[in-house]
Amino acid sequence: MLKTAMVLNFASGSLSAGIGAITGLGLLLSLAMDPNVKSLWYIPILMIAIGALSFTGGIYIQKREKWYIAIAGSIAALCPTLFAGIVAIIFTIRSKKQFI
Repeated sequence: MLKTAMVLNFASGSLSAGIGAITGLGLLLSLAMDPNVKSLWYIPILMIAIGALSFTGGIYIQKREKWYIAIAGSIAALCPTLFAGIVAIIFTIRSKKQFI
């Protein structure tokens, strides 16, 4: 179960960071065309931060250390992929006894 949760966290974190990077690139391009588009700057930063947290949770699941970071990463996996995030949370909670 932990390997599945780890893979789901990695996939969700990569997806979220990728969406954030593409959104940020699009925002930069639109800023170059119209300087008044400044209100959406927080979306790519938020998506990249969520992706980083989800990816970090996957790393701690792999190490089987610090359960609270692993569950935080699984919760962060909810943002880009709802179903994968729910499964990752359930598997991480059920595997709590395997953590150091």
